[in-house]
Amino acid sequence: MGRVRRVPSVTISADGTARLELWCRTATARVAVEGGAIQIAPAPLSDALPQYMSDGQCSPERMAADADLVGALAQVSRWQVAVGVVTLEGPLPLRFRPSDH
Repeated sequence: MGRVRRVPSVTISADGTARLELWCRTATARVAVEGGAIQIAPAPLSDALPQYMSDGQCSPERMAADADLVGALAQVSRWQVAVGVVTLEGPLPLRFRPSDH
């Protein structure tokens, strides 16, 4: 995505709600974890333009990447942690680093 300050992240609460910070937008989801299995059910992305659109951060490509990432998250079925990286397994493996703050 080039040089940007905002990178995607997923924050999951103990009650199964999740906040998806995407390239441009923020979305919510429901997450169910049982052992190594995981199911993520994202809410539909809002059609409203993100607040970052005005400063040029959100190009049409980044907006499309938001939709692609939400689609990929909806298809994950397993998760694992290895060497400080959380991998969500699905047709497209997604890797996230846990926050250290």
